This record gives sequence, C-alpha cells and structure tokens, in this order.
Amino acid sequence: MPTLAALGTSSDVEETGPPVVESMDFFANGWGVVEDHIATIYGPEGYQHLETWLAALKRDGDEVIGVTERERSFTIESRDHGHLVLNVVGARIAMGGNAFNTYVAFTKLLHSLQEQGHTKVNESMRFHGRHSEQLEAALSVLNDAVDMVHPDLVDPMETVRLRMGFVLHDSSTEQRDPIHFSLPPTPIETGTLPDQPTVFVSSSGSDINEELRAYWDRNPEGRVYLAPGSKQIDRGIPLETLRKVHFLNCNTKEAKKIALGIKRELMETSPDQIPDFFLALSDDPRQVTPDQLREVFEYLDIPEVRMTAGAKGTFFISDGELGHCPIYERSDELIRYLLLHEDMQGVVNERTEKEPDFNGCGDTRLGIELALEKAGVKDIHARLKLAALFATIQTFNPSPNILDFPPNVIQEMITYGRMEIMGTDLSVGAKATTPIRPEPSVRI
Repeated sequence: MPTLAALGTSSDVEETGPPVVESMDFFANGWGVVEDHIATIYGPEGYQHLETWLAALKRDGDEVIGVTERERSFTIESRDHGHLVLNVVGARIAMGGNAFNTYVAFTKLLHSLQEQGHTKVNESMRFHGRHSEQLEAALSVLNDAVDMVHPDLVDPMETVRLRMGFVLHDSSTEQRDPIHFSLPPTPIETGTLPDQPTVFVSSSGSDINEELRAYWDRNPEGRVYLAPGSKQIDRGIPLETLRKVHFLNCNTKEAKKIALGIKRELMETSPDQIPDFFLALSDDPRQVTPDQLREVFEYLDIPEVRMTAGAKGTFFISDGELGHCPIYERSDELIRYLLLHEDMQGVVNERTEKEPDFNGCGDTRLGIELALEKAGVKDIHARLKLAALFATIQTFNPSPNILDFPPNVIQEMITYGRMEIMGTDLSVGAKATTPIRPEPSVRI
C-alpha cells in the first residue's frame, strides 16, 4: 500500500515507518462551540416573513433575545419588535461551532490515516470547551469512533451556557440559502489557554489577546494556530499578537480588515516608520489586492496564512509564497462518484442535493488540512486540494460537520482524492501534478 509519501512526505518514510503525530490542543471556551437547532419552516410564506422580520431587526439595531421551541413551532423573541411564531416541519439539534467542526474533521481524518497505516497517533488530541450534556454526548460519539479524543471540559459558572445557533430552511422547492442567527452565551472570559506546545484557538471572548500574551509568556516557543471569529477581528488583533501567530486562518474580507487594522495601528504608534506598502494600502477593502495582503502578512512574519474566498477557493501564503487553490465543483465527476457510495445515502438528503449547505465547510476544510499537515504531508498544494474535496462534499451534508461520515467513506475520499491529485504517480515524494498559483484575473 502506498504511504502518504505520495502526497509529499519525506522520502525515508518507507524505512522509518509512518510519521508519528504530535499532540494538538483545540481551545474553544465560549464561542467555538454552538448547539445548532436545524429546522425547516412550513411554507414559503413563513420563510419570507422571517426574512422580512430579521431584516427589520437588523435595520433598527434590534436583536433576537430568545427562542422557544415546541414540537411543531418556533417562537422567536426580539428586544423591540415583539415576537414571531413560525410553524416548522421538523427540527433537530447538532453540535457545531468553528472549533468543534474543525476538531471533528481533524480527528476523523487522522483516525482514517492511522487505520490505513499512513501515520501513527501516539499523543492526545485534546478539546477544551465549556461543559454541557450535548457537547459531552457529541464528544463521546466521536471518541467511540476514533479512539483518540481526550476532552477537557471546563466546568462553567451557572450563568454560562453554550452559544445556540438556529439554521432555518424553506420547505418549498425553491433554492434558498438557509437563514442563520444565534443567541450568544452570557458574556464570558476566554479562560486560560492550556500549556501545550501547539494550540488551536477559535472564536473566544473579548480578552483573547491578553490570554494569548499570557500563554506566550508561559510558553515562549508555543505555536498558535489562530482562526479568529468576526467579533475578534472587529475588535482588532494587535501587531504584537499577530507577529507570534504561527498559522492564521480567516476569509478574505477578514484578512483585509486585519491588514487595515495594522495600518491604523502603525499610523498611530510609528507614523514616521510605516513601510511604503502600507501607505499604498487603500482604506477601501474592495481595492486591497492579494499581493498587498502577501506583503502585509510577510511583514507580520506569519509563516502560514489561509484566506478562504467562498466559490473562488482558498488563497494561501506559505513562507512568502502566494498561491491559490480552487474549489471542487459540486458537479465534478469525483464528487458525484463519492456521493453514490451506499454509506453516504444516510448523510445526504434531498434538500442538500438540490441546494448547497455551506454551514461548516470552511471549518471542515481547515480541519482536514491541519490533519494532513500533522500526518507529515509536505506538499501544501496536495493538502489544500484534498481539503477542498472534503469541503465540497460537506456542502451536501445537512449537519455542520462530518461527525456522521462513515469511516470507510472517509477512507475512499482519501484514496480517490489522492489518486486524482497525484495522477497515476504514487511514488515516494511525488508532487501534485499541477502547481497551484493564483490566476491574475482572480479577485478576492
């Protein structure tokens, strides 16, 4: 059986055995975990009413403050606009959130690689999150499936609860994007990051920059993989934080906000020493180019940056190299083949077959890429392409992560994805058949 050397691992892998995976801790206190309530609204009129009502809330600066669920209805309360009652066809609960979705993809792929003899997992892949029965149950299912999960669930104060997300679909045959909104938990502190060598940090509280600084004070060589939430980016990520981050993951709009935030910080703190390329950076995010972002992140000395751009794929900066990985189209022959697997029939449903569900796609993409990196896959193009394959398959999944994906399906995705990416050459140290570079016409 060819090893993952075919995706660019070191050439001596056949002699030394599969690479041993080091530990990684996923830190998700507060915002990185969501209890997703997924429902289908009865009739297009109800869906349109909800769209109009939520638009009015947003326009008037109002917000949803509570949701009451009954067997066939949702009652949504707002601060100033009263309440809205919606009839629903059915509802279910799934665990989601940036950190949880990423962790599920990460651990399930590592488990599959280990089962196939491609890698060896000796250490724990710990998950740090606030305790709830739902989260504990979901991690228990994952632990039974992969036998490598060691959750560290923090006991919260009585007033703290998980963030609750609501994903509402239209029951008509029209293709509409699902409506997402959430109820945040009681304001919380981020909490102390674990003293471990590699930590993944997702959306957290307003004190996250202080907690990161404290982590690096205790662990000067600690590697942080940062996937900041939109609120953290809006609050601003200071220069001193970004310069210590090893891996940054965000979307292209957020990357532009980060770049412009650093420009403002430099204008305030050292206007006489600001580099010329910052002065050339337009204050209009729409005018910021991929090359300008490369200059910014190179200045920040972040070794690895990923910027997702929806249907345009993923831009990456790796050791100063700017590149681009396109998506797999849902109509791609390999995607259609994998979806026909008999064990996928319980995952895909009629709605997601007709209209993509993008919930959790970016998190799944990130988790797969990180798992491949941990497994010793050296070729960044191969890592990104296989991660893109999983992300597109996730658009057919009505759940926010791949928790329900059967192990044999994941193994087939690895096998056939690898064969397509590498062509027919599965020799040790082979490279992706086509180097990935950004097309000049691609705008982000």
